[in-house]
Amino acid sequence: MADRLVRDVAPRYRLSRPVFDPTDPGDLERMMALRGEFDDALLGRFQGAPSGEHGIGRLRADILPRVWGTEVYEPLRAVKDALDAHGLLNPGFLFSSLKWWETWGGLGDRQPS
Repeated sequence: MADRLVRDVAPRYRLSRPVFDPTDPGDLERMMALRGEFDDALLGRFQGAPSGEHGIGRLRADILPRVWGTEVYEPLRAVKDALDAHGLLNPGFLFSSLKWWETWGGLGDRQPS
């Protein structure tokens, strides 16, 4: 479904579809570098928000300390850890120590089509 959404929406905004193999460490490194540049521009230069109507989710959770500041993020994480010590409630979102791909079982499980 996400692939179809990108395919249908990208031309409308004159966006090209990047080819990215999530199982290739080089591609992952390039994607994370691009993501870092995007986050820096979004949060710094444009003073934007990391989410809109779709929320934070797994992919953007790692930038919450930058958005909220550690003085807000750390107490919230402490509350989550105290109430959900085993990480059973909504695992992998917002206050997770896992990378987004680890919550899916690793990158090897996601082969590009």
